Amino acid sequence: MVWNRSAGHCPCGWKVLRGRARPTRLASAIQLFIGAITALASICIMSWGGAYAFSQTATSEPAEDPNDPIAKSEYDAVAALFYSIRSPIEPNRRREILSVLMPVLQQRRDTGVVVQVMTQALQSDSAALDPVLPQFARILDSARRSTLPLHESEPCCLLRLLVLTHTGTPELAVEIKQIWHDPNDENYAAPLAAAVLLTWDPANKALREWFEQRLRHLKVRFRATSASALGNMGKAAKWAAEDLRRLLTDPDPTVRVIAASALWKINGDSSAVLPTLRAALKESPTSIDLEPRALSAWAPTDVYVAVLYLGRMRAAASGASGDVAALLGSSDSYVRSAAVDALGAIGDARPEIIRALELAASDKDSSVAYGANASLKKLKSGVRNSPSKQE
Repeated sequence: MVWNRSAGHCPCGWKVLRGRARPTRLASAIQLFIGAITALASICIMSWGGAYAFSQTATSEPAEDPNDPIAKSEYDAVAALFYSIRSPIEPNRRREILSVLMPVLQQRRDTGVVVQVMTQALQSDSAALDPVLPQFARILDSARRSTLPLHESEPCCLLRLLVLTHTGTPELAVEIKQIWHDPNDENYAAPLAAAVLLTWDPANKALREWFEQRLRHLKVRFRATSASALGNMGKAAKWAAEDLRRLLTDPDPTVRVIAASALWKINGDSSAVLPTLRAALKESPTSIDLEPRALSAWAPTDVYVAVLYLGRMRAAASGASGDVAALLGSSDSYVRSAAVDALGAIGDARPEIIRALELAASDKDSSVAYGANASLKKLKSGVRNSPSKQE
C-alpha cells in the first residue's frame, strides 16, 4: 500500500511518524474493541469446553440399557400399586397384582419394592404366594451371601410377609435359621427371622427367651427391632404382651411408640396404648430407622407411626382426632398425609375437623390433598367407622 508521507496519513487512517505508521484515535479504539471481543470469545469457549467435559464425567445420567429386560412401565406400575393400595384386596385382584409383580421379581430388580407391595396387597392370602416361594428362598440366600447388611429393605420386607402369611417351605426354613444366627445381631432381619420361626413353631422356648432378653437389652435398637418383629406376629405373640406393656414407659420415644403399635396388633386393646400414642403426637419427631425402606430413603418418625396406628384404630381413637388434626400443619408431608387418612378412618365429623380437612384439600402436596378430599367425602356422607381391634 502507498501513502502520502508529506500529508502524514495513510489511506487506512494511520499516521506516519518518523518513517513508521501509528494508529489514529479511531483506529486505536477499533483495535482495542476487536481484541477484547477476541479474548472474551476465547474465555467463553474454554469455559464451555471445561464445563462440558466435567458434565460428561461427573454429572451425566447413565445411559439406559436397551437390553434391560425390565421396562420402565413395569417400575411405574409397581410404584403405582404401592401408593394405591389402602385397603384389603379381593382375591382375584390380588392375583392380578401378582402377575404385574412377577416379571420384576424374577429379574431380581427392586425386589424390596415388589415384596412390600405384596405385603400390602396379598396380606393373609398364602395360596397366592405359593408360586413365588422358591424365588423367595433364592432372594434370601443371595442377600445373606452378599456384602450388603441384612437390614436392607429386600430381605426385611420378605421376612415380614412370611410372618404375616404364616407361609414357608423347608428351603426357606434353612435360609431363615441362618439369618437368625447372623453375627451382626443388630440387623432388623434377625428378629424378623426369629418371628418367622416362631410362627412355625409357637412353643419354641429358645426363641421366646431370645426375644425376652432383647426386649430387656440396654441397646435401644435391640428393644425396638424386637418389639416391631413381635408386633408383626399378631395374636401369636400374646406371650410377649407383658414385656411390651412394660416398654410403654421406656425412656426412648421410638421404643415407646413401636411397643404401643406392637401391643395393639397383638391384643387389640386400644385403651392400653392410646395414652402413649397421643403423647407421641406432641413430642419432637424422632426418626425410626428400623423398618425397611423400599421406595425411597425416607425414614418414618415416631409421630408418623403414632398417627398411622391411631387411624387404624378407627372410632376407638376418636378422642385423639383433635391432636391428629393439629398435625395437618406439620412440615412433614408424610405426617400430613397420614393425618388426613387417619381423620377419615376415625370418623369424627365435628365442624372443626371438617374445616381442618377442607384446608388440607388445597395442600401443595397432591397426596395430602387427595387424602383430605377422600376423608371429607367419607365424613360428609355420614359413614361411621366402628372401633377396630386389629388390621
